[in-house]
Amino acid sequence: MTGSAKNIKVTDLGQLDDKRLVPELQKRLKDDRLAFISYGDCRSELGALSKVTHESAAKLWQPLVESAITFLKMHDPREWGEEYDEPSTKEERSSLKAFGIERLSKYFIQFKEFEKILYGAEKYYHEHTLHVLRVWILGALLLDDWFQTGNMPSIEFFEDVEEKTGKPVSELISKEEIQAMWCIIALSHDLGYPLQKIDSINEQARIMLRQYAKVNLQDLNFDVPQQHQFINDFILKFISSRTMMPEELTNKFAGENSKEEDSEKIKERNRDIIIEKKKRIFRTHVQSKYYLKYSKSLEDFEHGIFSAILLMRSLTYFLESDFDMDELKPLDFDDAKQCAIRREILRAIACHTCEEIYHISPDTLGCLLIICDELQSWGRPTFEEMQFVADTEPIATLTKFDSQEVEFQLKLPGDKSSLRNRSKTIFRRLHKIFRVAVAAPERKFNCRVTIESKDCLPDIYKFEFTSKRPQFKFTCNGSDLDLWGEYIEEDK
Repeated sequence: MTGSAKNIKVTDLGQLDDKRLVPELQKRLKDDRLAFISYGDCRSELGALSKVTHESAAKLWQPLVESAITFLKMHDPREWGEEYDEPSTKEERSSLKAFGIERLSKYFIQFKEFEKILYGAEKYYHEHTLHVLRVWILGALLLDDWFQTGNMPSIEFFEDVEEKTGKPVSELISKEEIQAMWCIIALSHDLGYPLQKIDSINEQARIMLRQYAKVNLQDLNFDVPQQHQFINDFILKFISSRTMMPEELTNKFAGENSKEEDSEKIKERNRDIIIEKKKRIFRTHVQSKYYLKYSKSLEDFEHGIFSAILLMRSLTYFLESDFDMDELKPLDFDDAKQCAIRREILRAIACHTCEEIYHISPDTLGCLLIICDELQSWGRPTFEEMQFVADTEPIATLTKFDSQEVEFQLKLPGDKSSLRNRSKTIFRRLHKIFRVAVAAPERKFNCRVTIESKDCLPDIYKFEFTSKRPQFKFTCNGSDLDLWGEYIEEDK
């Protein structure tokens, strides 16, 4: 893992629930380790939070996202001049407003109301309003643990610049900027969920009305207008891109003797060209495999890509993304950095449901979202569990999360069949995103997951991935588990 974290250690959070995580978040907020929250109206609300509720989620969602965007804009020298102090008044902060946030927040509130329909339409539906806030809290704590040990998450653009210039990632982007990025990722990652479940709603309506022969049921459906295809295609290209520094451009500014320099002199010269003089040398390259996979994700109505599209269309912050579309005006470092920040946010959201995207290291924001998404299972009973299970609260425990080891345990409610189906769904997902593919030999981590019953059933399911001579092992009670040999109704 070139440039990625080497020895991340995680605070012993133990069993994951609101009682443990909320006070831990408040402690770090008090220690000013979530600095971006200073730029919104939610700091006192978070400080007084005792339990995550629908009311608190509705109150906190907009100010948290707005605080994150305001912070990122404030640290963009192209927008808020480097000579300016931090905005100290409400009037100054209003100049950094996140335009479009009110409309998106209204959608989030409508989503909360729409969830009532989804509980009836989807057998294994889990709520998503409280979920996104809990995912943010869990991920913010894990990121802070990484920062406290001097490590940064792996972000491709900044690692490339570090390799070329010798300037550490921590000096190219701050930990506070990464926390702000994570806030937007976590709180927005499921916004597109209702669109993915239109077919489920139609199916339940058809089943209900099947006995009425004369009823002519018109499916609830929608088509994307032709004029929307242009912005959707741009978004697909944007999140599929990689910002690069062509060698011929750096050599052009360096002079004819650049090839004869030693590596340290080359880095020093690149530092001067790229960061100090801010020459326009960055080009964006659309990666065809990413483009094809995200296009299929859109075609399959996966809610991750819909969430990314919704963010790009709704918030002016994302509509102002820089993208090098021709050879006339390459990007300078500030342009390229802001392009990378926005792309990383949208890509992390899009990839969390796109299993065609595989992961080389666990310390990316995209992989962090996937792990936190699986871990955040408490307080999310399905409709079936609420009907038939006395104790619907699962137990999630995170044992390890560093650049070499990912290990967690889940104790789930339900009967033998639901435990088997849920285990296989999680294992299939991990198997696919950690599969052998291009660059797989660069992997240097192992992953272990244990799933068992909370209701005293004897079955224990285990998933093990080892990156050295890559191998996967799936077992139930110590015996091999046929992971792909039977159809199961998957919970996504």
